Amino acid sequence: TLQEGLANTYQMIAQPQKAIMYYERCCQLLEQDPNSSKANLANLYLKIATIYDQIQEYENATVYKERSVAFLDHFLKEDIPLALPLLLSIASSYTQTDQHSKALPYYERCLAIREQNTDTKSGEKALLCFHIAICYMYDKQYENAMTFYQKGQVIWEQSLPADHTDLMNLYTAIANTFGMWGKPDKAIPYYERCRVVWEQNPSIYQKELATLYQSMGNALYDMKQYGKALDSYKNSRTILEQTSPHNDTKLAQLHMNMADCYNGIEQFNLAADYYERCYKVFKQNPPKEHTLMARLCTNMALVYAQLYQLQKSEYYMEQSIAVLKKIYSPNHPYLQEAYKMQQIIRKEFKHK
Repeated sequence: TLQEGLANTYQMIAQPQKAIMYYERCCQLLEQDPNSSKANLANLYLKIATIYDQIQEYENATVYKERSVAFLDHFLKEDIPLALPLLLSIASSYTQTDQHSKALPYYERCLAIREQNTDTKSGEKALLCFHIAICYMYDKQYENAMTFYQKGQVIWEQSLPADHTDLMNLYTAIANTFGMWGKPDKAIPYYERCRVVWEQNPSIYQKELATLYQSMGNALYDMKQYGKALDSYKNSRTILEQTSPHNDTKLAQLHMNMADCYNGIEQFNLAADYYERCYKVFKQNPPKEHTLMARLCTNMALVYAQLYQLQKSEYYMEQSIAVLKKIYSPNHPYLQEAYKMQQIIRKEFKHK
């Protein structure tokens, strides 16, 4: 039609809003015609959604994809190879807007279609398993997430070389999920698989190694293996100091992690030194996660209490409470816990 031709033209010359306007006029004409092809109407909805994706208006894109998927049965009846890409596109839209629970059923429908098709490549199934697992992970359904991760793992380990990027991403995701699940001991072997591969080409995988060492350190810290955690954090620091400015918040957080380890092995002077380095950076570049600053100040207060430096201990505890006051209501448990901690520190000093 003329309207669709104009829409196509405006899309080609990068005028997305005008293209959408003319595609919508086409939709209105088809919606009013009882004899029109539902598949054609759905295809127009998908064109509009695609433009919204391109201009990063993902919520609007999802609206039109949902309208399109309502005609999924017509796609299948008319043998139009649009159903699977459409389902994937909707799932992707929800993922981009962090609506993982809404993305999940679309990924699952894609997997069901793939599994019914004997021509489907195994890698396509594995990738869908990976996406489904991520959705479950964000929903904190870690057992379900692990089921799908491991389905993908079986497929990829049979079909990909041991150093393939997809496998490394999968192992990292599995390890991170075990960490969030409170099973750091099960995370370590998957981190080790990545480490063995990436350490063979450290110049290529600098960024990945820095993140990996820190993640391994976190898992080891949770297992109370403070010495090993500290070694892992130091490996990460070596890389970050070469690639990041001295006031980088990631480097500062790494210093905080190292301080936690020194605290765990009761080397309080070293802990205080690394906490101070972190605090100096956080004061200049506050972390996005505001509670991180509060946790840092609380830890500093406790370390200085161990070092019998009352004035510093009191100061940092007050700093922690000041941060929490900006975030939470007066009766919030986190704030109440901070007040209790302040009282405990004061009582301890009275007895010493």
